[in-house]
Amino acid sequence: MYTKEQLIQKGYEDDQIVEILYGQRKKLDISHYIDIEFMAIQMREIRLGLEAKLPVDLYAKKELDWLQMMEVRKGLISKVDAKLYANSNIPYDKMREIRKGLECDMNLLAYIDYDAGIIRQIRKSIGSNIDIMPFVHDKYDQEQLEIIRDCLINGIDIYSYINNELRGEAIKEIALGLKMHLDVVLYADVKYSWQQMRQIRKGLQNRVDITKYYDVNYTWQQMREIRKGLERGLDVSQYSSFMYTANEMHKKRMHMWGGMLELEDEASVYGDDQKLEITVSPDEMEAFLAISELGMDFTVDEIVDELHKFDIIEGINLDEIEHALSDPYNQYLVAEGTNQRDGKDGYNEYFFDIEGKRQPKILEDGSVDYAHSEWYKCVAAGEVVAKYHEATPGTDGTTVRGRTISANKGKELGIHEMEGCKLLDDKKTYVATINGKVELKGNKLIVTSMFELDEVNPSIGNIDFNGDVIVKGNVGAGSVINATGDIFVQGFVEGAEITAGGSVEIGLGVNASNKGFVKAENNVSSKYFENAIIIAGKDISTNNILNSNVRAGGKIIVNGRRGSITGGTTYAFEGIESENLGNIARMDTDIRMGIDDEIMQKYNRILASISDIEKEIQILNSAHEDIQRKHPPEVRNVMDMFIKIEKAIVVKKKHLQDAFAERDCMERDIEKARGCKAIVKGNIYEGVVISIDSSTWRSPGIRNATIEKKTDKSKVSVTFKEF
Repeated sequence: MYTKEQLIQKGYEDDQIVEILYGQRKKLDISHYIDIEFMAIQMREIRLGLEAKLPVDLYAKKELDWLQMMEVRKGLISKVDAKLYANSNIPYDKMREIRKGLECDMNLLAYIDYDAGIIRQIRKSIGSNIDIMPFVHDKYDQEQLEIIRDCLINGIDIYSYINNELRGEAIKEIALGLKMHLDVVLYADVKYSWQQMRQIRKGLQNRVDITKYYDVNYTWQQMREIRKGLERGLDVSQYSSFMYTANEMHKKRMHMWGGMLELEDEASVYGDDQKLEITVSPDEMEAFLAISELGMDFTVDEIVDELHKFDIIEGINLDEIEHALSDPYNQYLVAEGTNQRDGKDGYNEYFFDIEGKRQPKILEDGSVDYAHSEWYKCVAAGEVVAKYHEATPGTDGTTVRGRTISANKGKELGIHEMEGCKLLDDKKTYVATINGKVELKGNKLIVTSMFELDEVNPSIGNIDFNGDVIVKGNVGAGSVINATGDIFVQGFVEGAEITAGGSVEIGLGVNASNKGFVKAENNVSSKYFENAIIIAGKDISTNNILNSNVRAGGKIIVNGRRGSITGGTTYAFEGIESENLGNIARMDTDIRMGIDDEIMQKYNRILASISDIEKEIQILNSAHEDIQRKHPPEVRNVMDMFIKIEKAIVVKKKHLQDAFAERDCMERDIEKARGCKAIVKGNIYEGVVISIDSSTWRSPGIRNATIEKKTDKSKVSVTFKEF
């Protein structure tokens, strides 16, 4: 056993001493790394391997830097053949790609001469059954290949529009245009910078006349100012000359958009001998007339002539002039301008419910008919799902002095991003390209492929589908369904394993005999749950829960006058609403809400991750400082190890930032959960135990109750009526 003093005498640095003493406390065989030539970060990788009982001799070598050690260690953890790449001549980033390939049964050693970024794209393309090798052979770089790969995965024909002279961002602009079915040939040209391409692409997307700035001689900033003016319906010819800088264009555009008029105060002018007083409003939209007794002999035509002398020529009201002639000194509105009417904005007409909140049918007793609810809108390939209606131009107005007030054209809406659908040549009509479920997510119009089955049972085999799954009948015991989207079952579910990346909707109910489970990232709903395991990332809604283990990351809502949670364990992070809890037989019913052990374990894992990353950054900073002390800038700045450490510090700080964000999000959720409550409209029978955080309340038999915690430290508070 070594003491700290002994290690200091041997010349070990503080960070090295920490690793050695920690290994001794854990009773590890520190002989694998107690060598002063190992940096502390290398020692740490060996120590982690020893703790995991890995054969560290494969990588406990001084010629491997700590990043290479890490990749070998991760390979050993994944139980791949790490010997294939445990070589100091293979950089760590290439090791990483080879390791990840081996984890997916790919041997990428044949591509070892390519840069790590290229190998990564090859690995990802093989995993997606996409062939990017023609582009690799043509020496496209990593960034270009990544965008090309994404296009090929999404079925976008990009071959005709790219060449090796276009950089990654330029290819991205072309790809974005192709996804929205824009005429990318207008800008898929090396003469345009990618920033200019973006302005042309946005103009096409937002339906403006790009010919107003479709000139390579405009800077991209000038293009942007003209495009933004066109989107607001402005007369851009007033500032689109090449003579104006982008900054000058911006000022002129903002002035025009703001409609800033330099108006004077209300002005009064007089006719001859003070017989008439004519007043014009600052905006020239109204003219008033007052006639003194000296002017009572004027005729209507003579007063009109007087108005003309002062340029009041539009909107003259002869009746009001007659009234003024019969009522001396009082002021009359004798001319009114016509206000401009701005055009209506363009809009999309959707042929499906874009809210995505189709409410199931509520029955007379308050329960929900899940079996006959329309949870989604199915469309067939070629069916119109949306139609765009163009903005209207508007009508100009006129002041009493004949000045035209330009109306603004309505603003055009941009073209939707699309998946599973396309825009026809009229640039207005969106049609589905596949059979599936249609929905609007943000600005993206999506038709998701759907896999329909009459029923599912073990004889069919496991269902694993990238999209939504619809089962028109029942799902039998022992069945397995995995879907990246939603799962809709119109019949019953028995003891099956159902996992959805979206929501799960079950029409007739779940009776699982304590076998299998239903798990969804979003919501789960069903007519009832009996002897079932139900896990939802968000809300759970049903008419009845009996003897089940149910967990919701949001709320649990039990509908109907007979709705009840009876038996089993039910947990909801944000609270529970139900008509009844328990039953007259006093069945044990465990109701839990708020912050439980699982939530705190997740939170503590995040905190532990933050602590680990901070320790790693500390070790890296120490190594960084050590190299700075030992080597002058001209030496260390070209050292591979020094460069790797600097890069690793940047990456780890980004990981730390992400971990802090995850912690903050969880803390907000925890704070939100502190206000959770159980609202029971009917009875809470004996045998019901309600736990909120660490506080517990046992029902004596009450009705019409609200159960909550007033503060973190208080006991459960109950507002109720006794039986």
